[in-house]
Amino acid sequence: MNKNKKKYTALLLEGKCGLIFATDGETPREVDFLVNSLGIGLVVLMVRVGAEIFNKYGREVTGVLTNKGYKVFLDLRLRETPSEIGPAIERLENTHLRFLSIDMSGGEDMLLAACKAREGTQIKLFGVTPLIGINSEATSLSPAAEKHTIELGEQAVRCGLEGLLCSPLELPVLRKKLGPEPILIVLGIYPRWADKRDFEPVLTPTQAIKAGASYIVVDRPITHAVVDYNLERHRALSLVEEEMGRSLLTNIYEDVP
Repeated sequence: MNKNKKKYTALLLEGKCGLIFATDGETPREVDFLVNSLGIGLVVLMVRVGAEIFNKYGREVTGVLTNKGYKVFLDLRLRETPSEIGPAIERLENTHLRFLSIDMSGGEDMLLAACKAREGTQIKLFGVTPLIGINSEATSLSPAAEKHTIELGEQAVRCGLEGLLCSPLELPVLRKKLGPEPILIVLGIYPRWADKRDFEPVLTPTQAIKAGASYIVVDRPITHAVVDYNLERHRALSLVEEEMGRSLLTNIYEDVP
Protein backbone atom coordinates (compact mmCIF):
# COMPACT_ATOMS: atom_id res chain seq x y z
CA MET A 1 0.00 0.00 0.00
CA ASN A 2 1.50 3.36 -1.01
CA LYS A 3 2.00 6.25 1.42
CA ASN A 4 -1.08 8.26 0.38
CA LYS A 5 -3.32 5.20 0.40
CA LYS A 6 -2.25 4.46 3.97
CA LYS A 7 -3.11 8.04 4.93
CA TYR A 8 -6.58 8.06 3.44
CA THR A 9 -7.31 4.56 4.71
CA ALA A 10 -6.56 5.90 8.19
CA LEU A 11 -8.90 8.86 7.62
CA LEU A 12 -11.73 6.57 6.53
CA LEU A 13 -11.18 4.33 9.55
CA GLU A 14 -11.28 7.39 11.81
CA GLY A 15 -14.77 8.10 10.50
CA LYS A 16 -14.00 11.40 8.76
CA CYS A 17 -16.67 10.47 6.24
CA GLY A 18 -18.57 7.19 6.20
CA LEU A 19 -19.74 5.04 3.32
CA ILE A 20 -23.19 3.44 3.35
CA PHE A 21 -23.94 0.78 0.76
CA ALA A 22 -27.60 0.74 -0.30
CA THR A 23 -28.47 -2.79 -1.30
CA ASP A 24 -31.25 -3.23 -3.85
CA GLY A 25 -31.71 -6.91 -3.05
CA GLU A 26 -35.34 -8.03 -2.85
CA THR A 27 -34.79 -11.06 -0.61
CA PRO A 28 -32.34 -11.91 2.22
CA ARG A 29 -30.61 -14.31 -0.17
CA GLU A 30 -30.07 -11.54 -2.74
CA VAL A 31 -28.77 -9.20 -0.03
CA ASP A 32 -26.36 -11.92 1.12
CA PHE A 33 -25.11 -12.36 -2.46
CA LEU A 34 -24.62 -8.61 -2.96
CA VAL A 35 -22.63 -8.00 0.23
CA ASN A 36 -20.52 -11.11 -0.42
CA SER A 37 -19.64 -9.69 -3.85
CA LEU A 38 -18.20 -6.53 -2.27
CA GLY A 39 -15.07 -8.29 -1.07
CA ILE A 40 -13.02 -6.72 1.71
CA GLY A 41 -13.25 -2.94 1.67
CA LEU A 42 -10.99 -0.41 3.38
CA VAL A 43 -13.65 0.35 5.95
CA VAL A 44 -16.42 -1.49 7.74
CA LEU A 45 -19.51 -0.63 5.74
CA MET A 46 -22.91 0.28 6.95
CA VAL A 47 -25.72 -1.08 4.78
CA ARG A 48 -28.98 0.71 4.09
CA VAL A 49 -32.10 -1.47 4.21
CA GLY A 50 -35.28 0.02 2.77
CA ALA A 51 -38.85 -0.30 3.99
CA GLU A 52 -40.08 -2.68 1.30
CA ILE A 53 -37.68 -5.54 2.01
CA PHE A 54 -37.66 -4.94 5.78
CA ASN A 55 -41.45 -4.95 6.08
CA LYS A 56 -41.48 -8.28 4.26
CA TYR A 57 -38.55 -10.06 5.93
CA GLY A 58 -37.75 -8.12 9.11
CA ARG A 59 -34.93 -9.54 11.24
CA GLU A 60 -34.16 -12.15 8.60
CA VAL A 61 -32.62 -9.52 6.33
CA THR A 62 -30.93 -7.48 9.08
CA GLY A 63 -29.52 -10.70 10.53
CA VAL A 64 -27.78 -11.45 7.23
CA LEU A 65 -25.91 -8.16 7.61
CA THR A 66 -25.14 -8.13 11.32
CA ASN A 67 -23.86 -11.71 11.18
CA LYS A 68 -21.26 -10.50 8.66
CA GLY A 69 -20.23 -7.55 10.81
CA TYR A 70 -22.13 -4.83 8.95
CA LYS A 71 -23.96 -2.06 10.75
CA VAL A 72 -27.56 -1.50 9.68
CA PHE A 73 -29.26 1.72 8.59
CA LEU A 74 -33.00 1.11 8.48
CA ASP A 75 -34.37 3.70 6.08
CA LEU A 76 -38.01 3.22 7.06
CA ARG A 77 -39.00 6.91 7.19
CA LEU A 78 -41.32 6.18 10.08
CA ARG A 79 -44.36 8.39 10.51
CA GLU A 80 -46.68 7.61 13.39
CA THR A 81 -48.73 9.52 15.92
CA PRO A 82 -46.73 10.69 18.96
CA SER A 83 -48.26 7.90 21.04
CA GLU A 84 -47.47 5.21 18.46
CA ILE A 85 -43.91 6.13 17.44
CA GLY A 86 -42.42 4.88 20.71
CA PRO A 87 -43.78 1.32 20.44
CA ALA A 88 -42.80 1.27 16.75
CA ILE A 89 -39.18 2.02 17.64
CA GLU A 90 -39.16 -0.40 20.56
CA ARG A 91 -40.21 -3.20 18.19
CA LEU A 92 -37.07 -2.52 16.13
CA GLU A 93 -34.54 -2.78 18.96
CA ASN A 94 -33.84 -6.48 18.42
CA THR A 95 -32.87 -5.86 14.78
CA HIS A 96 -29.49 -4.45 15.94
CA LEU A 97 -29.95 -1.34 13.82
CA ARG A 98 -27.69 1.68 14.31
CA PHE A 99 -29.39 4.34 12.16
CA LEU A 100 -33.14 4.86 11.68
CA SER A 101 -34.89 7.43 9.47
CA ILE A 102 -37.96 9.38 10.58
CA ASP A 103 -40.41 11.30 8.39
CA MET A 104 -40.16 14.93 9.51
CA SER A 105 -43.73 15.59 8.40
CA GLY A 106 -44.90 13.72 11.50
CA GLY A 107 -44.38 16.91 13.50
CA GLU A 108 -42.42 18.02 16.52
CA ASP A 109 -44.37 15.99 19.09
CA MET A 110 -43.67 12.80 17.13
CA LEU A 111 -39.97 13.65 16.86
CA LEU A 112 -39.71 14.31 20.60
CA ALA A 113 -41.50 11.03 21.37
CA ALA A 114 -39.16 9.15 19.01
CA CYS A 115 -36.10 10.57 20.75
CA LYS A 116 -37.48 9.60 24.14
CA ALA A 117 -38.27 6.05 22.94
CA ARG A 118 -34.73 5.34 21.80
CA GLU A 119 -33.08 6.50 25.06
CA GLY A 120 -30.73 3.83 26.37
CA THR A 121 -30.31 2.21 22.95
CA GLN A 122 -27.62 2.51 20.28
CA ILE A 123 -30.13 3.86 17.75
CA LYS A 124 -29.42 7.20 16.09
CA LEU A 125 -32.35 9.01 14.51
CA PHE A 126 -32.35 10.94 11.23
CA GLY A 127 -35.02 13.21 9.84
CA VAL A 128 -35.87 12.88 6.16
CA THR A 129 -35.78 16.18 4.30
CA PRO A 130 -38.38 17.32 1.72
CA LEU A 131 -36.44 16.64 -1.48
CA ILE A 132 -35.53 13.01 -0.75
CA GLY A 133 -36.87 10.86 -3.58
CA ILE A 134 -37.71 13.78 -5.87
CA ASN A 135 -36.03 13.53 -9.26
CA SER A 136 -35.28 17.04 -10.49
CA GLU A 137 -33.11 18.85 -13.00
CA ALA A 138 -32.79 21.84 -10.67
CA THR A 139 -29.26 22.91 -9.76
CA SER A 140 -30.15 24.89 -6.63
CA LEU A 141 -32.94 25.27 -4.10
CA SER A 142 -35.59 27.91 -4.54
CA PRO A 143 -35.70 30.49 -1.70
CA ALA A 144 -38.88 28.87 -0.34
CA ALA A 145 -37.40 25.35 -0.47
CA GLU A 146 -34.20 26.54 1.20
CA LYS A 147 -36.15 28.22 4.00
CA HIS A 148 -38.24 25.09 4.57
CA THR A 149 -35.17 22.84 4.55
CA ILE A 150 -33.44 25.01 7.14
CA GLU A 151 -36.53 25.10 9.35
CA LEU A 152 -36.76 21.31 9.33
CA GLY A 153 -33.04 20.97 10.00
CA GLU A 154 -33.26 23.27 12.99
CA GLN A 155 -36.33 21.40 14.23
CA ALA A 156 -34.51 18.06 13.99
CA VAL A 157 -31.60 19.36 16.05
CA ARG A 158 -33.91 21.04 18.57
CA CYS A 159 -35.84 17.80 19.11
CA GLY A 160 -32.69 15.75 19.66
CA LEU A 161 -32.25 13.85 16.39
CA GLU A 162 -28.65 13.10 15.50
CA GLY A 163 -28.98 14.44 11.99
CA LEU A 164 -30.74 14.34 8.65
CA LEU A 165 -30.99 12.25 5.51
CA CYS A 166 -30.79 14.80 2.73
CA SER A 167 -30.52 15.34 -1.00
CA PRO A 168 -27.47 16.74 -2.86
CA LEU A 169 -29.06 20.19 -3.11
CA GLU A 170 -29.90 20.36 0.59
CA LEU A 171 -26.52 19.19 1.91
CA PRO A 172 -24.50 22.43 1.61
CA VAL A 173 -27.42 24.53 2.88
CA LEU A 174 -27.87 22.36 5.97
CA ARG A 175 -24.17 22.14 6.77
CA LYS A 176 -23.70 25.89 6.49
CA LYS A 177 -26.71 26.64 8.69
CA LEU A 178 -26.45 23.85 11.27
CA GLY A 179 -22.67 23.80 11.70
CA PRO A 180 -20.36 20.80 12.10
CA GLU A 181 -22.18 18.77 14.74
CA PRO A 182 -25.28 17.22 13.09
CA ILE A 183 -24.69 14.04 11.10
CA LEU A 184 -25.69 14.62 7.49
CA ILE A 185 -26.28 11.56 5.30
CA VAL A 186 -26.56 12.36 1.61
CA LEU A 187 -28.16 10.30 -1.15
CA GLY A 188 -27.59 10.63 -4.89
CA ILE A 189 -23.85 9.84 -4.96
CA TYR A 190 -22.29 8.93 -8.31
CA PRO A 191 -18.53 8.88 -8.98
CA ARG A 192 -17.46 10.65 -12.18
CA TRP A 193 -16.99 7.33 -13.96
CA ALA A 194 -20.60 6.29 -13.21
CA ASP A 195 -22.25 8.01 -16.17
CA LYS A 196 -25.41 5.88 -16.20
CA ARG A 197 -27.72 7.50 -13.67
CA ASP A 198 -31.29 6.98 -12.59
CA PHE A 199 -31.50 10.10 -10.46
CA GLU A 200 -30.76 13.83 -10.65
CA PRO A 201 -29.26 15.94 -9.18
CA VAL A 202 -26.22 14.02 -7.98
CA LEU A 203 -22.89 14.64 -6.28
CA THR A 204 -19.58 12.84 -6.65
CA PRO A 205 -17.97 11.57 -3.43
CA THR A 206 -15.50 14.47 -3.71
CA GLN A 207 -18.25 17.08 -4.02
CA ALA A 208 -20.20 15.56 -1.12
CA ILE A 209 -17.18 15.58 1.19
CA LYS A 210 -16.37 19.18 0.33
CA ALA A 211 -20.02 20.13 0.99
CA GLY A 212 -19.84 18.62 4.47
CA ALA A 213 -21.30 15.12 4.22
CA SER A 214 -20.88 12.88 7.25
CA TYR A 215 -21.94 9.80 5.28
CA ILE A 216 -22.52 9.17 1.60
CA VAL A 217 -24.99 6.56 0.35
CA VAL A 218 -23.93 4.69 -2.79
CA ASP A 219 -26.16 2.21 -4.55
CA ARG A 220 -26.32 1.86 -8.35
CA PRO A 221 -22.62 2.54 -9.09
CA ILE A 222 -21.86 -0.56 -6.98
CA THR A 223 -24.95 -2.76 -7.33
CA HIS A 224 -25.07 -2.31 -11.14
CA ALA A 225 -21.30 -2.08 -11.63
CA VAL A 226 -21.01 -5.25 -13.70
CA VAL A 227 -23.79 -4.39 -16.17
CA ASP A 228 -23.50 -0.61 -16.35
CA TYR A 229 -19.77 0.02 -15.97
CA ASN A 230 -18.04 -3.28 -16.74
CA LEU A 231 -16.59 -3.42 -13.23
CA GLU A 232 -16.72 -6.09 -10.58
CA ARG A 233 -18.57 -4.81 -7.51
CA HIS A 234 -15.54 -5.07 -5.27
CA ARG A 235 -13.57 -2.95 -7.76
CA ALA A 236 -16.34 -0.33 -7.93
CA LEU A 237 -16.36 -0.17 -4.12
CA SER A 238 -12.59 0.21 -4.07
CA LEU A 239 -12.76 3.10 -6.56
CA VAL A 240 -15.36 4.90 -4.44
CA GLU A 241 -13.25 4.45 -1.31
CA GLU A 242 -10.14 5.69 -3.08
CA GLU A 243 -11.93 8.83 -4.25
CA MET A 244 -13.23 9.43 -0.74
CA GLY A 245 -9.75 9.05 0.70
CA ARG A 246 -8.12 11.40 -1.78
CA SER A 247 -10.83 14.00 -1.12
CA LEU A 248 -10.35 13.76 2.63
CA LEU A 249 -6.61 14.31 2.24
CA THR A 250 -7.27 17.34 0.02
CA ASN A 251 -9.73 18.78 2.51
CA ILE A 252 -7.22 18.47 5.32
CA TYR A 253 -4.30 19.89 3.41
CA GLU A 254 -6.37 22.76 1.99
CA ASP A 255 -8.13 23.36 5.33
CA VAL A 256 -11.55 23.12 3.72
CA PRO A 257 -14.23 23.36 6.44
